[in-house]
Amino acid sequence: MLDMTVLRNGYGRQLASDVFFGPSTLKQEPLEMVFIRGPIIEEVGKEIAVLARHEGKAALVEKGNVLAATFHPELTDDRPCTNTF
Repeated sequence: MLDMTVLRNGYGRQLASDVFFGPSTLKQEPLEMVFIRGPIIEEVGKEIAVLARHEGKAALVEKGNVLAATFHPELTDDRPCTNTF
């Protein structure tokens, strides 16, 4: 279980989906993120590590062996997470 508050469909409808690039702790270059009806993570608990952000909000988080993303990493060629586990 992840201690966080989310806003369902926070990035808008599927038709409003787009590709964004944001900072991450996983690599130096911006991380490619595709949001399709993704939630916005509004708050995270103390034990959750924020690995990537979009517009200042957490977009990729981790706690122990649980990883949660508000975007669809399988829709890009950017695979920074495959080497971390």
